[in-house]
Amino acid sequence: MEPLRERPVAGAEACGEERGPQASEERIMDRISLLLRLRAQTKQQLLEYKSVIDANEEKTPEQIMQEKQIEVILNKSGLSWELGDLQWSSIWC
Repeated sequence: MEPLRERPVAGAEACGEERGPQASEERIMDRISLLLRLRAQTKQQLLEYKSVIDANEEKTPEQIMQEKQIEVILNKSGLSWELGDLQWSSIWC
């Protein structure tokens, strides 16, 4: 039978740090904080995505196609679509 080899020291022990209940608790709190931030960020992204979906559902397919055609024309001419619907109505009049 082969003799057991000593495992290399890893993590905090390799740096000479001692792991104690306080360090463990701080790590747990850091992880919880990270998870809460990620949760809030994900929730915000989902709300933004939902508002985009809701806005598109309120439009008829003809309106969506018209906007896409306008966007293509603007991209070809180098203009931006970021002006909004109200400003577009004043441009076309």
